[in-house]
Amino acid sequence: MPATRVVPADVGHQGEIQVESCRPAVAADQLALERRDHALGHGVVQRGAGAPAAGGEYTRLRFEAARLKALLRQQLFGLFPELLTVWSDVATPGSLAVLRLGLTPSQIAALSRSEFLDRVCASRQGRRLWRAKVLAVYEKAALSVARGDELIPMARETQRLVARYDLLAAQLSELHTEIEALLGQIEEARWLATIPGLAFASVAGIIAHVGPIKRYRSGRQLIKLAGTNPSRNETGERRGGAQAMTHRGRAGLRQVIYMATVSCIVHNERIRARYDRLISRPERPSWQTKNRPRSAEHRGREGACGTTGR
Repeated sequence: MPATRVVPADVGHQGEIQVESCRPAVAADQLALERRDHALGHGVVQRGAGAPAAGGEYTRLRFEAARLKALLRQQLFGLFPELLTVWSDVATPGSLAVLRLGLTPSQIAALSRSEFLDRVCASRQGRRLWRAKVLAVYEKAALSVARGDELIPMARETQRLVARYDLLAAQLSELHTEIEALLGQIEEARWLATIPGLAFASVAGIIAHVGPIKRYRSGRQLIKLAGTNPSRNETGERRGGAQAMTHRGRAGLRQVIYMATVSCIVHNERIRARYDRLISRPERPSWQTKNRPRSAEHRGREGACGTTGR
């Protein structure tokens, strides 16, 4: 019989504790499906029950969109590297409008300026473009180091990558609207949205991983769920030093909490004050003394003094 462990997050509707077999790490989405099936089987379906599944889908689509952006950037190093000097972000409307044409630098240079501008405007999909940057791309195409008809297959592949990115962007926009409607049904989401520094993605991620707050009897259960509770690093022969996190909870929840904390350090005065106190205390100062997030006021003061360096 396999060993069992108690999962604090799985406190049922009647207060009973669900028991789960100890097994290797399972994907968070699979665990969410198991809990949803359990809730459907026992009639424990609450308002906004689709938020966890929608939140997981939203995260997957964002990661896929980021992967496509990185792939597009790598593709441009061989196809049209000068375009990256005009738009450093390949996902800007102007860059995508040019890449949708599927043209090589030689083919762009063969067009007249007005014809190229008309084609780019026709493929902008209702987004605003900077005319000066589009014309800068046209001028750089004539001087590009990447020339030749052998780039045509690469240009077609880049065009298909942009089409996939456009599809993901449309799905993300549709899913964003759907999640906002689901979060409007959840009382905890409305309270989380009032915290300075927590935006849509953070609120949706926390709700997706945590679920209804009423299932938890104390904050310690939430800490264990995220795996941020400390653990001793010692054996029978030695005693460890600093206590590290157990990392036994949900990795996705820790990621969401970390990004939300970084945002709150910048935009939330109370969290910022606590963070400053932790990194400046004489005993056991925080390890993030270097490369710490800076508040908007601090960044503005640096820029006014001319000490930013870039």
